[in-house]
Amino acid sequence: MVDVITGLERGGWHFSEGRIRYLVDPEFFDWDQADPSDRLSVILALENASQRHGCGFQMAWGTAGQEASFLLLESGSTLSISPFAELAFRNDVGNFLDHDWYLSKALPTLFDLGVTGYNFQDIQD
Repeated sequence: MVDVITGLERGGWHFSEGRIRYLVDPEFFDWDQADPSDRLSVILALENASQRHGCGFQMAWGTAGQEASFLLLESGSTLSISPFAELAFRNDVGNFLDHDWYLSKALPTLFDLGVTGYNFQDIQD
């Protein structure tokens, strides 16, 4: 898990607003928050959850403010990306997310770490 998080950070992603928001609940419902000083314990909790049932965390990219939830399923081999703030929309078709924008910011790192598939949730405004 530390490889996934540090890999995303090398690619420009970061925990936003000075908080680490993460999900270790087996029902994928209750998100937790922690101070950045608790980073190691959060990563250990994510690692433990990823081996049992999956886990998730939220990060922002660069300074533009785009944020997404990353859910790692099936022991980390499948990734679900769900954008939720300052969404990047396609220029050629209104009201549809620009999947390529998000994937280009995440997949190069994650592919090198063993992610073999992904799904992407799209919303229409």
